[in-house]
Amino acid sequence: MLPLAAAICSIFAVMTAPVRAADAPAVAEGRLTTVHVVQVQKVAYSAQVMLTGVLAARVQKDLSFRTGGRILTRNFDVGDHVQAGDLMATLDSVYQRATLESMRASSEAAEAQLRQATATFDRQKTLLAGGFTTRRDYETAERTLKTATAAAFSAKEQIRIAEDALSFVELRADAPGIVTARNADVGEVVQTAQAVFGFAEDGLRDVVFEVNEAMLLRRVEGEMPITVSLADRPEVTATGIVRQVAPLVNTATGTIRVKVGLTTPVPDMKLGAPVVGTARPVSLQAVILPWTALSSLGDKPAVWVFDPKSRAINLRAVTTLAYETGRVILSGGLEAGESVVTSSSKQFRPGQIVEPMQEAAR
Repeated sequence: MLPLAAAICSIFAVMTAPVRAADAPAVAEGRLTTVHVVQVQKVAYSAQVMLTGVLAARVQKDLSFRTGGRILTRNFDVGDHVQAGDLMATLDSVYQRATLESMRASSEAAEAQLRQATATFDRQKTLLAGGFTTRRDYETAERTLKTATAAAFSAKEQIRIAEDALSFVELRADAPGIVTARNADVGEVVQTAQAVFGFAEDGLRDVVFEVNEAMLLRRVEGEMPITVSLADRPEVTATGIVRQVAPLVNTATGTIRVKVGLTTPVPDMKLGAPVVGTARPVSLQAVILPWTALSSLGDKPAVWVFDPKSRAINLRAVTTLAYETGRVILSGGLEAGESVVTSSSKQFRPGQIVEPMQEAAR
């Protein structure tokens, strides 16, 4: 009985003995989740941006008459090139000429009254000195002379105004350029300052882009050079820089108008030509990960970071710089050398022990 009892006790002791630490991983190994991880590397990142725009003149304006009337002649049409001083259109000037003749007649009458008032004043002045007239008659002659002088001056000014009005019936180009629009034709009655021609001045050129608002949220240091090429002839290129950004968003398209001024204009680039603008912002140190690594922490983007010592993963918030096809660009939240899980899942939990499978950095 004693040998049998001793054997039973020894078997029971073996069954109830604690598992050795060296054997624990072997038991738990089959229950660990295998994840793909990649080591973080910081690289110089510069996203290339390509947009389609239209070539436009730096100075665009409407040409209009400075007086109203019926258009008598029109000498240019859309697409015509004009020089400074060229007569582009004229108005019927019957009314302006009649007004000028009336002002000239009024001026002659005022000059005659001035000569008469001057003679009367000189006579009264002589008589007063000899005591042959009264002070009242002298003062009356003096007031009449002043009134006649003012009337003569006013009449001359009216002539000048009438001459200007007559010159306003001629619409002349104030600079060389190209006619881009024609808004009125011969026989039509136009009002003062009503646009008759659209006009683009020669000289400096801009490229007009409609840019998505999100693209302007990226901060770019210094002047970013932009390469512009013709859409149908990519070999024809020019260089420009951003000259103007519209302060308001176009509510219809959700875009912002950006004007790029060309610093090296090319004769082959004609007004209205479609062009492609290529820009590459200043390079930044960033982390590039596959899009599958991205998760969320509250309302912020995050990634699962793997700790090689504890073999645990934890969620960490990161700062995104850009989203591209198949990958995400991070500007903050990770340090070089850290390991990130690329197979993100909602099934993960903070502190979970996983089995890493190393991937090549992208």
